[in-house]
Amino acid sequence: MAHATTTLKIADRRTLLCEPHNGCYDMLHRALIFVSGLLNRAAGWLIFFMFTSAAIAQPATPAHPPLQKITVQLSWTHQTQFAGFYMAQRGRYFEKEGLDVALLPGNASENPLEMLRDSRVDVAIATLRSAHAFDQTGEQVTNIAQIHQSSPILLMCRPSLGVTSDREIVGKTIGVAGGGDLLVLDELVRALFPDGGSVVKVPRDGTSQLLIQGGAACITGVTFNELLRVENSGIPTSDLLLIQPEQYGVMDFGDGLYVRTERLQSPEFRQQLVKLLNGLSKGWNDSRKNPSLAVAQTVERNPQLETQFQYQALEQVLALIPERNFGLLNLEQLDRLAWTSAKAGDPITVTQHLWTHRIWNEWQQREGTAKAQTPATEHVLRGVARHPLFIWLVTFGTLVFGFGGALLGIQRGYNIWGRLLVAAMPAIGGGAARDLMIGGPRLPLYFVSDPTLPLSILTIVVLSSALIAIFPAWVKTRAFTVILFYSDVIGSAVIATGGAVVALNAGVHWVWVPVFAAISCAGGGLLLDIVTNEHPRSFRGRWFEDEERGVLSGAVLLLFVWAANQIENPGLIVYAGVVVAVALNLVVRFGREKLAKYFPNWLAASSG
Repeated sequence: MAHATTTLKIADRRTLLCEPHNGCYDMLHRALIFVSGLLNRAAGWLIFFMFTSAAIAQPATPAHPPLQKITVQLSWTHQTQFAGFYMAQRGRYFEKEGLDVALLPGNASENPLEMLRDSRVDVAIATLRSAHAFDQTGEQVTNIAQIHQSSPILLMCRPSLGVTSDREIVGKTIGVAGGGDLLVLDELVRALFPDGGSVVKVPRDGTSQLLIQGGAACITGVTFNELLRVENSGIPTSDLLLIQPEQYGVMDFGDGLYVRTERLQSPEFRQQLVKLLNGLSKGWNDSRKNPSLAVAQTVERNPQLETQFQYQALEQVLALIPERNFGLLNLEQLDRLAWTSAKAGDPITVTQHLWTHRIWNEWQQREGTAKAQTPATEHVLRGVARHPLFIWLVTFGTLVFGFGGALLGIQRGYNIWGRLLVAAMPAIGGGAARDLMIGGPRLPLYFVSDPTLPLSILTIVVLSSALIAIFPAWVKTRAFTVILFYSDVIGSAVIATGGAVVALNAGVHWVWVPVFAAISCAGGGLLLDIVTNEHPRSFRGRWFEDEERGVLSGAVLLLFVWAANQIENPGLIVYAGVVVAVALNLVVRFGREKLAKYFPNWLAASSG
């Protein structure tokens, strides 16, 4: 067989023939293998260096920081009263916030607030009354969030045992668990019998058997436990009288989150509480959306519980927890607590350190849901609007406007109906225009729901008409002119500030607060000019007439409200803002001749 040959070309272009059996062929084969090996090793080292460089360039994945542990002391054993915590743990909401939340079940022998005092827990669930009683011992604790927005405590009585009305509890045997129940019962008795009255108090357990078996005519209890047991026992509704202490002005607060006051000085601890509140709110939302799962989580932690009963209990608990403003301590209820307790002869002084909105406000700011005014500032502004002195001043200013309109109607020769119209326009026209623009909480118009002001204006029109008829020369005297002038100036200043307060309480955007202040004091005059076919004097007046001063009052009050938002107790700042807004309005009015020269004339009314 002929052997194949391989032709190799060399540099001098001579041809060398290599046959397979020759050494030349073997040498060529080994050379090719050697070169191939070198190339493979080079490629391997190249790939190695590429991956190594990439690994070096790639930043190391940061390790998750360790979870911050927070221990919460429950006020009782595991039950659906605390389902929001269980659902938050199941949804890993606390873990996502970087928290490791441990829940300690409570019992009848240990006070959660004492556990908090001894630093055995970080947060305790308790009621405001028990916290106040604890505060009297010198131990300072602070409510950082209020879970229940109404009290679950009831007084349950049986007519068949001699209690057919609230007045018949006097002298009767009442089962009490102690703690908050006892405090509420004592105040309820004082509210029902201010001249003296007493009941016989005996201890009860949580089974409600004392009432079911007739051992007591009444027992105290909560809606999500004792009341359900009584109803489930077969006692007919006709033999069950429920007395709600809140209907008698006896305020109580259910579950709230409490911490030691001194620990709130730590920014790190406050952030942990913000995270706890955020996770807990999600847990309660899940409980509302999926009650079956919430009950299952509860029974998993306490297998001795009856599932069906926990369904009933969860429904009652959710009724105490609002879907909006979760965790917010209602300051209106706090004021009622202080007022009713003082009226009952055992005043509860709620010291500043006993509650705080700081954690709630920081939570809202973090979530981007904070309002223009903090809840505390809103509370004070509502108090300003209800304050008798402020109401009297606004009413006075309104009636002065009405008196001026009545005089104008008399001067123009209008009859009683014309005088009434031109008196009502400046008096209530501005407020009506403002309230129509605000809508919502300002409707129906205040003078429609309460006719006191229209009747007062009618009285002014009749009296002024009689006054002019009897003393026609008196209205032309300097004394009358001076009195009317100063009354008008003061009235417009107060009404403008009142309009700003109304706008703030209605929750309008801050841009509109100065606008509504101006409308309140100048809108009525504008409507009057339109009705009487006059060019609106507001458009042709000089600088610092009612409109500019109204805008100034609104802007000044806004500045004080902003400052009030920065502190926990804003009452003094808000009231100072109202006073300054009125005072500055008056100062500008009386000094407008000097101030007007600093403003461009081309923005004022034209001389033509």
